[in-house]
Amino acid sequence: MTLIAINFLFMCNRVLQRFIFTRRYFGFWQGVQSLPRMVIGNIINIGAFFRAFSQVRNSNKTGTAVKWDKTSHDFPDLHAGE
Repeated sequence: MTLIAINFLFMCNRVLQRFIFTRRYFGFWQGVQSLPRMVIGNIINIGAFFRAFSQVRNSNKTGTAVKWDKTSHDFPDLHAGE
């Protein structure tokens, strides 16, 4: 029970910090919205973990290489204004 209480306090600290700094930078409403985004982000992360785990497990069974998903990024041109 002590470990659960300590973990709960650290979680409350993390939530409070997320709210305070998001509110300070983006405003009160975005600070409030940052709290459910933490939950949704964790759900997405858990889903990504299980998908990657199953890909690696299937790769080990079949002996084929894992084909990871790639995210395309658009980077700004650093010399555009010169």
